[in-house]
Amino acid sequence: MAILVVSDIHSNFLALGAVAQDSAARAPIDAVWCLGDVVGYGPDPGACIDFLVQRNAVCIAGNHDLAVADLAPTSPFNLPAFEAIIWTAEHLDAGEIAFLRALPFSLTFGPVALVHASPRQPIWEYLSDARAAAENFPLFKTQACLVGHTHHSIAFFQNPASGAVRRRRLTPGSRTPLEGSGRFFYNPGSVGQPHDGDKRAAYAIYDPEEATLTHYRVDYDVKETQRRMKAAKLPEQLVNRLSWGR
Repeated sequence: MAILVVSDIHSNFLALGAVAQDSAARAPIDAVWCLGDVVGYGPDPGACIDFLVQRNAVCIAGNHDLAVADLAPTSPFNLPAFEAIIWTAEHLDAGEIAFLRALPFSLTFGPVALVHASPRQPIWEYLSDARAAAENFPLFKTQACLVGHTHHSIAFFQNPASGAVRRRRLTPGSRTPLEGSGRFFYNPGSVGQPHDGDKRAAYAIYDPEEATLTHYRVDYDVKETQRRMKAAKLPEQLVNRLSWGR
């Protein structure tokens, strides 16, 4: 069994399609887990929602999802993100908005918990450093907690003896076993808006039988996504940063 784990798709359907194709070439995909922020920033919000619906994907709520669905304040967002939220809400139908409104804040499947940002603040907190991760370890009970939100492909491991936390950047092909790793946070990175300097779409494959998470990156047609964003008159800053993954 193989589960495709994606996060922060951000309405980038070409990136999502590349991830689907690349992952299927690596293993027969039996399920899809999405760690939130299906929409926002990009030009194809409806297509990304439809992709998840058609695959009966497990999906949790991200801050952009809730803002588009009018369930979270827009004041924390910068101006380009705010403008994209307004545009996205205007380009979704009632059924797609209902999908976003129904998303849960967290889910647990056996040894793995899913949350968009952190156990402490499921929608807003950024787990970017070891200190924030250490403060959140007592707040979940599973072996692993899968998170998104930062748009960085990283993991935080807790030493079972000392409680010390170390940060590790995930590289393509790196495999993380659930057993023997201690408890950990795992962020597969962003499908549609990477911010870690690698413009390729990021994702992971979870194998419950082997109890492993494997990280991957894949190229997609960045220029075509940018063309679609420009045609939609989305903010130029959001268009340009796709070129360098920032």
